[in-house]
Formats: sequence, C-alpha cells, structure tokens
Amino acid sequence: MSSRRLAEIQARRVQLLALSARQREEIGRALHAWSLPSVMMQQGVSGWKYLKTHPELLAIAVGAIVAFRQRRTVKWVSVAFAAWEIYQRFKGHLPRR
Repeated sequence: MSSRRLAEIQARRVQLLALSARQREEIGRALHAWSLPSVMMQQGVSGWKYLKTHPELLAIAVGAIVAFRQRRTVKWVSVAFAAWEIYQRFKGHLPRR
C-alpha cells in the first residue's frame, strides 16, 4: 500500500473519530434530558409493584379518601406522598424482615 493511501486512511480515521466523539456527546445530552423522567417512572413502577403485593394499603387509602371531605383529602394525600418519599429515601437503611 502506498504512503499516500495510508495518509488518506489515517485522515479518514481522524475524521471518523471526531464524528463519533460528537455523536457520543449528543447522545449523552439527549439521555441526560430523560434521566429525571426515567427515575420518576422507575419509582412509579416500584410503588405500583409494592401496592400489588400490599393491596390492603390501597384499600385503606381509598377508604380514607371516601371518609374524609375533599379538603382533608388533599391535605392527607400530600402528607401521605411526603411520607412515601421519606420512606423511599431511607428504606435502604431499615432492617429487613
């Protein structure tokens, strides 16, 4: 192979490496934009799976919503959501049964 052909191949290699670096950066930026929605979706799926294994909690929640008036319901739903978030943060530190 001639040295001219090797130089062309080397130049093309440099161009392709630069292109792939730009594409990796673009993909990284695109994926970063989806990181929060992905985490929220994973938490939602985790919560759904938990409720499927503990349906009594869902029944209690529905019963509480029916029992309380709407004003109280909004307050208690926000308190329950905050409690759920706190539980999710610290569940790794709780002893397992």
